[in-house]
Amino acid sequence: MCYCAKEVDKYSGACIVTDNQTNKSVLPLEIYGVMANMTASELTKSADAIDVALEELGNRNEGEPVVNK
Repeated sequence: MCYCAKEVDKYSGACIVTDNQTNKSVLPLEIYGVMANMTASELTKSADAIDVALEELGNRNEGEPVVNK
């Protein structure tokens, strides 16, 4: 948990999936720590990568925004 907190602290805000102190996927939230500064297609691709990384670790997104994970 400490590793995850330190990784998120490198950004204004972020959604990060980690496993054994390795970043599996990162969605930077650069605008006030809650909004991404990217195109819609980049955002969709990044959010999908978060979901895939979570699923690989045995977590299933049930439709809520990735930030709720």
